[in-house]
Amino acid sequence: MLVGTLIPIAAIIMGGLLLLVPVVGLTVRFALKPALESLGHLRALKLQGQELRLVEQRLALLEEQMRVLSVGARGEVMILPPAPRESAGDLLAGERGIVD
Repeated sequence: MLVGTLIPIAAIIMGGLLLLVPVVGLTVRFALKPALESLGHLRALKLQGQELRLVEQRLALLEEQMRVLSVGARGEVMILPPAPRESAGDLLAGERGIVD
């Protein structure tokens, strides 16, 4: 007796879920899409800020080298060996706290 009533109830529930799951999935997709896009744009802007800092650091190094190469007190040009530089990957790893 109990089995005779459980089978139709299970069939009704599974049939309802068959239609309900895709509807809920599409609803959630369209509801979350704007939020996920805004997070993506925010992340892209953050990366652009890091790239800007790297360019500023490189420009500061070039300005330092130009200052070193400027004319000395006697009119001769002082040429010093270049200082060891960090690569862009090393600079980014240092900002993120990544240590080899």
